Amino acid sequence: MDGKLVTVLKPQAVAEGGSRAWDISGMGSGVYIYLIDSAGGGQQGKLSIIK
Repeated sequence: MDGKLVTVLKPQAVAEGGSRAWDISGMGSGVYIYLIDSAGGGQQGKLSIIK
């Protein structure tokens, strides 16, 4: 893994249990590590993009 920051989503209010869209049209296939931070806590994981 290269460990490069590829994008940061601008803060946007999302209701609990809601979802947030991320435009991946400019992203290449691969495994990406994400971090979600909120007032209620945080979550991190891996996301695979296969085109």
